[in-house]
Amino acid sequence: MEDAQQVILKVNSVLLDSQSVDRNQQVILSGSLNTNSFQTNPNVLNVKNYLNGTTVNFLAVDWYDVEYPHFKTK
Repeated sequence: MEDAQQVILKVNSVLLDSQSVDRNQQVILSGSLNTNSFQTNPNVLNVKNYLNGTTVNFLAVDWYDVEYPHFKTK
């Protein structure tokens, strides 16, 4: 892929997914994480687009969805 974008998805310091995507294409980054990797505060969701030597090197995030187990306490 010429001039492909290199994108990653991390939660805290845990790499969940990385993919290459060409200009004007879409990609879905996904992964799962053991809840032991969560911190007390804050937990950080990070999507990064690495520089690839082209201008403009831009990544548009359209939406994100986070699913997690949660329990009601009495």
